[in-house]
Amino acid sequence: MVADQIHRTTSADGTKIAGRVHGQGPPLVFVHGILCDQDIWSPLVPHLEADFTCYLLNTRGRGLSDDSADLASERRLEDVKAFAESIGEPVGLVGHSLGAQMALHVTARSEKISAVAAYEPAVIELLGEEAMPDLRAGFMRMAEIAGEGRLADAAEAFFAHFTDQEELDELRNSGLLDQTGRNVPVDLRTAQQTGESPPPLSEALGNVGVPILLLKGADSSAWFHDGVRYVAEHAAHSEVRALEGCGHFGPALAPGATAKELRQFFAAEPATA
Repeated sequence: MVADQIHRTTSADGTKIAGRVHGQGPPLVFVHGILCDQDIWSPLVPHLEADFTCYLLNTRGRGLSDDSADLASERRLEDVKAFAESIGEPVGLVGHSLGAQMALHVTARSEKISAVAAYEPAVIELLGEEAMPDLRAGFMRMAEIAGEGRLADAAEAFFAHFTDQEELDELRNSGLLDQTGRNVPVDLRTAQQTGESPPPLSEALGNVGVPILLLKGADSSAWFHDGVRYVAEHAAHSEVRALEGCGHFGPALAPGATAKELRQFFAAEPATA
């Protein structure tokens, strides 16, 4: 497939969903996390496009996709499912953080997913009640800074709850904070509008019958490591790989190491009808 095409589809409620397409070979659909869009995968794609057709979707309200008045978790899961199934053949899913959690949910709901790679899925139910006030404070601080027009700083303030200053500096130096900053408004709208968490991941994992690759950065926080362990314990067909010297944003900041694991995993998984 010619690089830099655009794939478009329609979600269940009529919202137009789109993403860029790069490369050639078996299809992989990439699912971004909170504050992100298709550009979070830009450092990774050059390492994969010789072997895979990479579909970089944007959920509603960001990137090439249409906005929507309804930003509920269910609608965003429908976006991912519609996009993946519209390709017309079995696909592999690759997700990061909240996108990894979404990829696992969609895999449980679709017969068109052949395998899924989840980089540190955000297992919200593991946060516990004691951590929720801190998370809500993070959204409030992000909204305060965004109100001053400092969107990259707002994104950094939110990510500071999940990573360390060294990785935040790498994100800023790479330009990724500027990229994620542009999605601060839609994620603030999501939080203000819905006030809800995604459905519990435990309900979905029992219905995932395809192979799962769980990736984690060796330097990531305990919550993300706990999430990887949780999925491994509840899913029937999973394997875990740790990337040394990496944190939560390994796909963007350590794309070579991440791509090596993805190539090995998806090359070994036969497509299923």
